Amino acid sequence: MSNNIFGMLKARMPDEWGARLFQTRPEPVSLTPFWAMVRKDVSDHVHSWRSIILLGIIVLTCIGSLYTSISHITETLKGGGAENSFFF
Repeated sequence: MSNNIFGMLKARMPDEWGARLFQTRPEPVSLTPFWAMVRKDVSDHVHSWRSIILLGIIVLTCIGSLYTSISHITETLKGGGAENSFFF
């Protein structure tokens, strides 16, 4: 019996469960030259300064729109008139 937790779990499970859950991964298939180049180019684009700046602009826009919408919702709810008694 194994001393680690996975060995104990595998010993208590039915055989077909243990075979499915704790199976080893197959060896990675070597990439063809085309897919190796595609992977490298996508990695280069993702890690470039342009994409980092674009991601920063998107995050700042998202934060700004959330702030604006939350502040307008709180202003609407503070109004408290008869017209604003029901809010979706």
